Amino acid sequence: MKHLSLLLSLLFLLSACGGRIPSEAKTNRLSQKYFKSYGKKYQDSFLGQNPVQSSSVQGVQELQKNVATALVQLQLENQESVPVLITLIRKFPLGWRIKSWERKDQITSRLKNQNLIQEETSP
Repeated sequence: MKHLSLLLSLLFLLSACGGRIPSEAKTNRLSQKYFKSYGKKYQDSFLGQNPVQSSSVQGVQELQKNVATALVQLQLENQESVPVLITLIRKFPLGWRIKSWERKDQITSRLKNQNLIQEETSP
């Protein structure tokens, strides 16, 4: 009985040592799987017409507990590179899941149209 309680308390303490955001490798695996299945489901989209070959994670940031955002660079079959901003949510006990995504170039163009960011000018 003593060993069982010690084992349970040790297991509880070790689970608290896990990171609060997904690793870049985990985010990369999630994004590849998600966008490949998205392309199969929505064949009229740009991901359906040009499937994802690979992805690389530029960075992962925590928004709040159990919610993170990541910037992912998707490499398509037509050699086009598409930056994508994804939101990840941790669902216990299943782990991290992609909740939403948006192309980064569409975000910046929308913000420029709303005059929330200024266009870059070259000197």
